[in-house]
Amino acid sequence: MCLMDRINQAKCATGMHAGDWRWMAEGACGQTRTCTRCGNVGTRDNHNVTKWAFAGDPGNPRLMERHCERCLSGETKTFDPIRGSGRRSPPRRGRASSRGNGGTMPSF
Repeated sequence: MCLMDRINQAKCATGMHAGDWRWMAEGACGQTRTCTRCGNVGTRDNHNVTKWAFAGDPGNPRLMERHCERCLSGETKTFDPIRGSGRRSPPRRGRASSRGNGGTMPSF
């Protein structure tokens, strides 16, 4: 075994796998990667989240929301003008994903 093989083996042993991330399904945020060195398969969620914006709800003018542009899952919070932030609500469901999680999204 040459030095480069040992270095690559050490990289994979420490979680530094090689390979390109690929989308699992159209409109879903799940990605998968197969390491080109050791064959390890990894998955991750890669959301494309919008900035917080006021929702425009006349019944709650302090309500803010953001969402993922890919899977449409999102979350809301109530703006606190004194602190400049808000309390978050549970994530809302977006378009169902192919991974069977109903399109829910963890807090970003």
